[in-house]
Amino acid sequence: MATLRSQIVSSSPALRALASELQACALNRDNRASVADKEAQRVMMEAQNKEYAEVLKKLDSEEQLASTLTLAQQQANKLKNQRVLQDQMAEKAALRAKEEADKVVEMMCEVDEKKLMKRESEEQARQKQKNQHDTQKTLMQQSQIKLLRQKEQELMDQQVTRLGEKLQLRDELAREVKKVSDEAIRLQYNQRERILVSKLERQQREQEAMREARLEIACLKKEEEEQRHSEERLKRETAARVILTEGLNQQIKYKRQLKAQEQAKEEEYRKLVMEILKEEGKLDCLGKKAQRRRTQDHQELVDRLMEDRRARRAAAVALQQQETQAALKYHQIRSCIEEEAAKEMLMRDAPHLLHHLTPKLLAQLKKFTDTYIRTETYEQAFSDVKSLLCNYPIFRALDFTKPFRLAVDAGDGN
Repeated sequence: MATLRSQIVSSSPALRALASELQACALNRDNRASVADKEAQRVMMEAQNKEYAEVLKKLDSEEQLASTLTLAQQQANKLKNQRVLQDQMAEKAALRAKEEADKVVEMMCEVDEKKLMKRESEEQARQKQKNQHDTQKTLMQQSQIKLLRQKEQELMDQQVTRLGEKLQLRDELAREVKKVSDEAIRLQYNQRERILVSKLERQQREQEAMREARLEIACLKKEEEEQRHSEERLKRETAARVILTEGLNQQIKYKRQLKAQEQAKEEEYRKLVMEILKEEGKLDCLGKKAQRRRTQDHQELVDRLMEDRRARRAAAVALQQQETQAALKYHQIRSCIEEEAAKEMLMRDAPHLLHHLTPKLLAQLKKFTDTYIRTETYEQAFSDVKSLLCNYPIFRALDFTKPFRLAVDAGDGN
């Protein structure tokens, strides 16, 4: 089968072009995958560099930092999805082209097998050994093809696992980058809170010192002013406390919003991964079903061809046996007719020689006649019979130019 396929592919330019297209599709798929990997790595590195630069430069602008992080994450996710879709499209195109090539090759193999069966029916006796050798070769080549397909499937599985591992590593890197950025933002917020608290405490200490000095200078003169200052101080403290509580509440709300956004993004990513895994499982099932159908169809075709060959061989053997039996019957009938004709000639021309024909002599004559009737060499048979009869004295006087006529007078006692 493999030799037939190679001959068919080499003989037809369409199949050669299809094989070259398959190879080109495979190369394009590998090139696209490598280019997509490099592009994703480059984009991730650029995004990381941009994120770190923006974190170092724009510590004061919190909203701009959050927007750049979200945009970089969205771009990375888009590139990942595009790369996965391109890989799937390339694999689907390669599988379709491979299936079409296999169908065309199988159809051409069926046509060539029919022609070969016709030739084998004409030249059956001459090509038995050659057919056995060819069947052994085809079985070995089929086993080699199966091994190659298994190796190809294993390579595809390894590529899929490698791609999955690369995706996991990239996701982990993205998560680590996100964690680092969140930690930097949190540290920034904590540092700002500490700075604000220290400033407030310092201002409060300075104000208290000023108040104490003023109170010490004019404690007796300005009791009313002291009361007023105390009221103002209470108002300022309450306002500062209100400002602090509002800032803390805003920080807590912002952190909760960030956590909710992260959870929503993780859920969307999980959904996309589950959909991709489902599609890959469906594609694997379809490929296995198609392979099983091809093997079943091929086995059924081989069984039918072997049954037809056995039936034709049995018919040829039966016909040969009938021909041999008919030939044997023909030779037996012919020998009987010849024997009866010889007896009639002896009875007619030389009845006095019948008692000299012993059973041994008759058996020898019958043997000669049977062998030479089968071979149809009548001249040789006549010379052999003549030499056999000349061994006996009574038959030496026979004239063999005429059937069983005596050369001497019949009245002689000799």
